[in-house]
Amino acid sequence: MKSTLIVGVGNSLMGADGIGWRVAEALWTDPRLPDDAEVLCGGTDLLRLSVKERRRVIIVDAALQGAAGPIPRTAHALSVPEAVALLKLESPEVEFTLIAVPVDSVEFGDGLPPAVAAKVPEIVAKVIGACRAAPNCSSEPSRNSESPTSSPSSATT
Repeated sequence: MKSTLIVGVGNSLMGADGIGWRVAEALWTDPRLPDDAEVLCGGTDLLRLSVKERRRVIIVDAALQGAAGPIPRTAHALSVPEAVALLKLESPEVEFTLIAVPVDSVEFGDGLPPAVAAKVPEIVAKVIGACRAAPNCSSEPSRNSESPTSSPSSATT
């Protein structure tokens, strides 16, 4: 099992909420992705992930603009910060990093709004930088040949 898990969170049928999915898809084919990083399209339920054998989990998700608090609330019933808090109870040794992408709204629609889609390359670079900054993260590029999967498997907590 790879030590770093990168999860693109969101619903690809809800417009801007699909930013996590689109970043995960872009990461999967990015030659800069380190060998010890696995990428998943995680849907909207982080609690179905098993993170016990991971050292680090990096989560990318849409965050509604104007959200209050030190970690923005996301567009899901159980927010990503709330889900991370529960996952940390199960696996306190895992380091979690949330990359929240500000969006104005989340509405039904296939595809990202142009302003959000334009952020994908910047967010991909941020995720790769976060992964490489982690201790024991391989700087070697990945040679992944599979596509991202939706199966279960910036603030740092």
